[in-house]
Amino acid sequence: MKVNQCITAEQMATRQAVRVMNEARIACFDTADLAGCVKDFVDESKFIVSVPGVEDVVFEGYAGIRTVEEGFLRAIAENFGGSYHELCEWRWKEISADTCEVHVLNKLWLLEKNGEKSGEWVQRDLGGPGGVYWFFINNKRIDGVWRTVEQHAIATSLVD
Repeated sequence: MKVNQCITAEQMATRQAVRVMNEARIACFDTADLAGCVKDFVDESKFIVSVPGVEDVVFEGYAGIRTVEEGFLRAIAENFGGSYHELCEWRWKEISADTCEVHVLNKLWLLEKNGEKSGEWVQRDLGGPGGVYWFFINNKRIDGVWRTVEQHAIATSLVD
């Protein structure tokens, strides 16, 4: 895996810029900043969610991704006290002058606001147990700016 062993200064700059961009985007989600969490997507972007036993759900384009993120934020606000995406491991797959693919292990933590666990952070998914995903993120430099063109959230049970 060359991009994880030896890279050029340009590739390192890309790696750092893409990591900072994605960390900021996901942190915006956790602070319920809808505009911030979708600002790096473009009209050609896709957001795919894969969970066991369910057909993949695909959201396309900036407007579609904004709508789904808004729905996720609403579900968290209605059912939980907050969220935190713990980005645990970064696996760089490809870095070129204008593209960058990275896989990021994510653990979703939700703040319980009702019941006996009220006030506790629980590592889980919106719909129940789970909440551990690999984000397969493809980024592209468009007009000199790094953008997220695809994010595929894959439940860990579906990944080798």
